[in-house]
Amino acid sequence: MIWHDAAYWAPLLLNSSIISQEQLCGLECEDFAIDVDTLFLTIAENMTKSKDGERPPGLKRPSRRRMVPLHPELLRLGLRDYAKAIETEGHVEAFHELYQKNLVNVGGKRFYASAGRYPLDYVDGFLPLPGTSEGKRADLHSLRTTGGSASDASDAKQLIVDDILGHAREGTGPRKYSKA
Repeated sequence: MIWHDAAYWAPLLLNSSIISQEQLCGLECEDFAIDVDTLFLTIAENMTKSKDGERPPGLKRPSRRRMVPLHPELLRLGLRDYAKAIETEGHVEAFHELYQKNLVNVGGKRFYASAGRYPLDYVDGFLPLPGTSEGKRADLHSLRTTGGSASDASDAKQLIVDDILGHAREGTGPRKYSKA
């Protein structure tokens, strides 16, 4: 029997949190705050993505350290049960199947190669996904771009949108993520 929990949870969490695929796939069980009034993920350095097994890697930039709210519908879908079960089994990584020894591609790359591309191919077969002028088709990162664009088009303050996306408070959001 093969378990690939990221195949179920990663698309749901990517869609509801608008964090990057690499951040999501590198989460640890303790990064889920699900026994609180407002569910959230903590995005911070952790040992899951460590290259040497001794030090956590740094974040791309300081603004990437943040808490990201989650939609409460994820509880109905079993997120609390999943997080507790994985931790009870002794795993540190939220998606341990993406970080096994001797894997060349780990984290987000492993997720995309093993499961993440199939939902895109499926959707593309029914409703062709849009592409850029250079021919690149929409991908999982497009969920983040779309979420950022929708937030930008709302009445939300840019400061809050930038904090949720993990962007520096000046420039990144309007320059890269306001392209619905």
